[in-house]
Amino acid sequence: SVQEDPPGEQLGHLNFAQGLAIAVTGSIFSAIWIIVRPRGLVVQFCTCSFVLSLVCTQLLMKELASSVKFRYPAIVTSLHFLSVWLVSWMFWAAQGELFHRCNPASLGSSRRFFTFVLPIAASLPLSIVFNNTSLLYMGAGLAGVVGTMAPIITAILTHFLGRRISRHGWMGVLVATCGASFIAIGEAGDPGKED
Repeated sequence: SVQEDPPGEQLGHLNFAQGLAIAVTGSIFSAIWIIVRPRGLVVQFCTCSFVLSLVCTQLLMKELASSVKFRYPAIVTSLHFLSVWLVSWMFWAAQGELFHRCNPASLGSSRRFFTFVLPIAASLPLSIVFNNTSLLYMGAGLAGVVGTMAPIITAILTHFLGRRISRHGWMGVLVATCGASFIAIGEAGDPGKED
């Protein structure tokens, strides 16, 4: 028979885990802040905000799928891209660059547009739909592991295709791989528990 911890010990363990999570999160944001420091305060703020928004989006999408039993992740993705489109248009209009930024000829040729922009524009929504859909079937931590593997695989492929990656870049790949492994081990150790 499985013995359960008394409520006080569960709470103590939970508080330790929460404290550890806060410490690790603070360390990650501190490292990001230090790494991009040479690029200025605006870049530091934008980079940390970007990471925070990714994490919040992942956790909120998982909460939506788990607690409300929302089963239509493509709607969330559509609203996401509609919001990005509207905010981008408003920003460019305020800057007076709306027609320049939205003109495919601004890339120099239609061939460049169809070679570079269109494949990204077609695949990015799919990646977000698949990410949101994955949260219906797995925890946010495991979905994060899958998301972490994309830059790792990209770095390895670009290396084999001839691009030189610095020692610091490979250290980043190693850290991401270790982090992804720890999350995967944690998810495998408790597969029935929701995030």
